[in-house]
Amino acid sequence: MTSLEWLLLLVPTAIYLFYRWSVATFDYFEKRGVPFVKPVPLLGGMWNFFSGKMHMVDAGSLGYEMFPDSRFSGFFAFRKPGYLIHDPELVKQITIKDFDHFADHT
Repeated sequence: MTSLEWLLLLVPTAIYLFYRWSVATFDYFEKRGVPFVKPVPLLGGMWNFFSGKMHMVDAGSLGYEMFPDSRFSGFFAFRKPGYLIHDPELVKQITIKDFDHFADHT
């Protein structure tokens, strides 16, 4: 094989593998039945911020607006899943009653 053929084989393969890696965690909330903001590959839920459509705070709290009747929802900061707690009683339980269950209490 010539170097051009290798290049034509390796570049699409590398792009495909990078894409699969960037979306590998995006089924986290779906598996758990948690409502979540649909993520964009690699950027997660931060696309609206990076594209200039929203302020960072608004992009991060989009789950509150999309799921107002839910006690909590999910979002992705790039590839990392995170929870938005909507219910004040649930916040109280997590921060006070379940505080000792967190490593290093953070």
